[in-house]
Amino acid sequence: MKKVLIAVLLVVATLGICAQEKWSVSVLPGYQFSTGDADSGFVASLDGVYYFSENYGLHFAYMYNEGKFKYTYAPYGEFKFKRNYNLIEVGPEFKTTAGQKGEIYGQLNLGYTFGSTSIDENYIVTVGGTPYAVHVTGELKNDWALGATFGYRYFFNKQVGLAMQATYHHMNGLKEGDFDAKNSWDARIGVTWKF
Repeated sequence: MKKVLIAVLLVVATLGICAQEKWSVSVLPGYQFSTGDADSGFVASLDGVYYFSENYGLHFAYMYNEGKFKYTYAPYGEFKFKRNYNLIEVGPEFKTTAGQKGEIYGQLNLGYTFGSTSIDENYIVTVGGTPYAVHVTGELKNDWALGATFGYRYFFNKQVGLAMQATYHHMNGLKEGDFDAKNSWDARIGVTWKF
């Protein structure tokens, strides 16, 4: 009987939270723009926000990055390689209404990259008609990251909407010697739910 009572109380509490529309969840695929040694490519995130008030909340997210990079190794030219990585982050969100169905939001996030790997690539390049073997090494480290987001959500009804955002990340681990991919910009658009 106690287990049934506890289960009922948990369901009622959950329904109470949902009725207050304290949560939002977004699925946001997007595109990273080429910056420094970070090349353009696919990104996607699963974002959640818990709102303490009408305007303030706590944002948390998991982001996947396809991890396309380009590296200039003089005098041999530019080398491209791919090493996908992940990022988890958390931070405050501020939002305000924009018309009857929209809201503008901003986020500041602290995160950590994981799943990064070493660079160990062999290339055959031709300079002045002569082929050369070039070996490029380095490491994409798991390390702290900082992020900032500016976005807009438009709701078709009380629960479902469209989210669009521009995001900047500074990822400390994506720098090794002359290789520098620590700064990146991306744009994402996807579906958002309030509950």
